[in-house]
Amino acid sequence: MSNTESSRGSSVLASKITLVRNIDKTPFPHRLSDDGRRALCKKIFASIQNSKLAGEFDMYELLSMSEYDKLSFVQAGILSPEEARERGYSAILVSKDKLTNILLCSKEHIKVTVSGEGQSLGELYSKLDIIDNIFIDSLKIAFDKRLGFLTASPMNLGTGMSASLVLSLPKLKESGAMPSLSRTLSKLGFTIKPLFDEDGDIFELTNNISLGISEEAAIENLNGVCNLIINA
Repeated sequence: MSNTESSRGSSVLASKITLVRNIDKTPFPHRLSDDGRRALCKKIFASIQNSKLAGEFDMYELLSMSEYDKLSFVQAGILSPEEARERGYSAILVSKDKLTNILLCSKEHIKVTVSGEGQSLGELYSKLDIIDNIFIDSLKIAFDKRLGFLTASPMNLGTGMSASLVLSLPKLKESGAMPSLSRTLSKLGFTIKPLFDEDGDIFELTNNISLGISEEAAIENLNGVCNLIINA
């Protein structure tokens, strides 16, 4: 039996990690003019283009995109509906395989999202770490020794990272155990919620703790909780 499937029919369908970073001594995007946002986006994109990932990403300016193209990005999970409605200048870098994207100057200066099939958080973190190190080495990233990486949203302080797994849990749903499981996980610093609708059996499991914990520990904890759920 693999670690993504149990005898009760539970399985891990997909993995995703999101990381936010901001440039030191630079106002958050909501306090920047469109010209300021544009210049910052170009600077961040240049750090990618001057790295070993040069040519791996295409850059799209959201204000220049048609509503149809924005909708296609939303449907593909590259943008959220809220991000697609952004009226200030912002840009998104999309990898050739569409599995990695870097949103620039939306709520945060940088938001990196990597996704993949199955329970692949370790693999995704390795990809994310390469991108993160490029930014840390080439840009002055906002960091505090006590609080960790500084972010526009207090929820992201610390690692600036959020990881999630998409789970198919038909047996647990049928048994009526989900409300109790949700309460227990909340006390442990995790959220589990329906991904599509309340009556479905597809759920998203997410870590809520980013302060006072390492990125590696957060992923290890999420994988551990996931394995307990799908093998219950």
